[in-house]
Amino acid sequence: MSDTKWESTIVGIASDLALKMGADIIKNYFLQQQELQNIEAMVNEICARVQKIVDLAFFREYKAQLRALQKNLDDYAANPHNTSTLDECHVMSQELFQKFTDFHTLEGIAAAMYAATLHLITLRSESDHDPGGLVNLQRRANEMADWVVGSSDEVISIYEKSIGPIQLDNFKAEYDSHRNRFARLEKWLGYYDFFRGDWVFIKAEKKLVEEEDRYLSEDDLKKKYEPTLINECKDQHQVTFLARRAEGIKIQNVMLTTAEKWKGMNLIPV
Repeated sequence: MSDTKWESTIVGIASDLALKMGADIIKNYFLQQQELQNIEAMVNEICARVQKIVDLAFFREYKAQLRALQKNLDDYAANPHNTSTLDECHVMSQELFQKFTDFHTLEGIAAAMYAATLHLITLRSESDHDPGGLVNLQRRANEMADWVVGSSDEVISIYEKSIGPIQLDNFKAEYDSHRNRFARLEKWLGYYDFFRGDWVFIKAEKKLVEEEDRYLSEDDLKKKYEPTLINECKDQHQVTFLARRAEGIKIQNVMLTTAEKWKGMNLIPV
């Protein structure tokens, strides 16, 4: 099953490019190896750090195409005079980018960024055979950079929506029969974590030590302490939400850095 994981498929492309395609492509490639590593790190953030539930079927469908594109790029690196192979890479990388951009998910956005990277590598290589290709490279780099900027906002939205609102409500009063009074109150609230695909329950509790509490009924205790317990649960929920949003900002920063470099294509000597 491990060979069907989408992160292995996508990250594998970065590793293979960095290790196998040193030749003229990587050596002259305007993004340099560090950019590939940055995007690889972005993918790893999505998969491991956030425990994202991955849509394996999505990447399984295109796995053969991604591997075919990788093989074509390897073949071209081994024989850079074979421009017909480069033509195939051009068509394949462009089509994959367009397909992936139709999926407004983290999987689709990450895959589209990789397809865009491979497409720009292809265009850069084509410019070695056609000096006029640099104009097309710069134009496409700007177009794809605009897409990345817009998608980075979408990433933040996906991360924010991954933490659902507090929905469940449970109030519990623990009775101490030996002391003939209520000893503790508990408040449970829940929210759905769409990345984990499961409910997360938040617990707040209050030990009853005030003397007057022993004379209060459960309903009266609830009225007295429940607002405080609810606020404690909401505070915990907010901490979780902000932490998840911070993860999204990390991904967004990688995307914006990449977009900035792509938009600066006309300033980079090639």
